[in-house]
Amino acid sequence: MRRLTYTDPNGISYVLNDDITASLKQGGLRGFGVPRLELATQRVPYQSGVALLGDPYMPSREMRVALDVSKGTFGARIAWERALRRNLSPFKQSGVLGTLTVEDTDNAVTRAIDCWMTECPDSEYLGPSVSTVFVGFLAPDPWFYDPTARVETLAMSGGGVTFPVTFPVTFGATGINGNIYANNPGDIEAWPLVRIQATAGSNPELENVTTGKTIALTAGSGITLDAGDYIDIDMAEATVEWYDASVYDAEPEPITELLSDESEFWSIITGGNTIHVTMPGATSGSVMLIYKPRYLAA
Repeated sequence: MRRLTYTDPNGISYVLNDDITASLKQGGLRGFGVPRLELATQRVPYQSGVALLGDPYMPSREMRVALDVSKGTFGARIAWERALRRNLSPFKQSGVLGTLTVEDTDNAVTRAIDCWMTECPDSEYLGPSVSTVFVGFLAPDPWFYDPTARVETLAMSGGGVTFPVTFPVTFGATGINGNIYANNPGDIEAWPLVRIQATAGSNPELENVTTGKTIALTAGSGITLDAGDYIDIDMAEATVEWYDASVYDAEPEPITELLSDESEFWSIITGGNTIHVTMPGATSGSVMLIYKPRYLAA
């Protein structure tokens, strides 16, 4: 069984098929598999076929859900359909997507995708109190993801947050020097958020040893963290922000100018990834790697 829930930009959730008023029509899901990919190609003179230009490209995803609706009276059915359109309205918050969640209850698998409703046309009339309702969605980012984030942590005793420690790791007067092992179970790469907290730690450097890509805050005079400070590196958005706890009512401020010339925002590829972390001088703290695996289909 599949249960679909839409969560609007205000955080209010609506179950689309509660199997009381609305049930999923047989074969009522379209666009939840793998859509047709796009390939950039060019013809090669005097040869059959084409030459590929780059990797496959997945455009935005369009989805359609068909619901069999039954209420006690004609008026009750019309009121339910009107409420459905209102609940799924894409105009609740400008520029903020809702989230469609698909629960595969038979296999205990949940996938989510950020999207807007793009259509809910006139229902198909089957009787005064019975109809089929069609709802269309569009997701700018075509990938489904696990709504439960995975958190991998490298923690020092004596400070930071409390999470399981990943070994091997060495601490002491020299600061942080250890590995985080991230196993991405998704179908495609995932772009993590990295949060760094440390006391007296400076110039953090994180290398995805598996892909050979590194990001380091060592340019200029670098940076040193005090108790309560933290750095957020958002690999997906290509941003680096520093929160300075010593400043009253402080807001995180961009520090991308501290990135070394060799720095590159990196992803976690499918399967195993070894992330090597160094931060000299730290006496306490932690480095958290937070990401949501992404999938080709629901």
